[in-house]
Amino acid sequence: MDPDRFFAGLDLYRGGKAQRLLFTGGASPFRHGQPPEGQRYLYLTEAAELGIPAAAMASTPPVINTAEEAVAIRQLLPASQARVLLVTSAFHMRRAQRLFERQGLEVQPFPVDFQARGRWAGPLWQDPTQWLPSAAALDHSSRALSELLGRLI
Repeated sequence: MDPDRFFAGLDLYRGGKAQRLLFTGGASPFRHGQPPEGQRYLYLTEAAELGIPAAAMASTPPVINTAEEAVAIRQLLPASQARVLLVTSAFHMRRAQRLFERQGLEVQPFPVDFQARGRWAGPLWQDPTQWLPSAAALDHSSRALSELLGRLI
């Protein structure tokens, strides 16, 4: 569960900026043993416990990637409704918006989860420890590569 996306959606609904909350039920093909209904059930349950009426929420069936999410969201909406307020991480917004627009949706982006480095460490030659591998650097590389591959597909 991504708390930034989840709570931003709740705030937009409570603030009257969104009429409904549409959650996507992600099911990663790389997480074996994870129940496919888990994420969507968690979102719907938590939102209900926080006072969101069931009639104001819906969820897609399990989907694997952002392209499938866009198709599933389009199918949840009446044909006459094309405007969506898309809440996703700032890093992911450009690709997600493009995929949703391909489904004929008019997207109003609402980026969350902005990522920034705490400080500039200076040129690499001034601090040789920057050349050492780290878990954080591997995580950043993994996310960047995943996003780049998603843009190619």
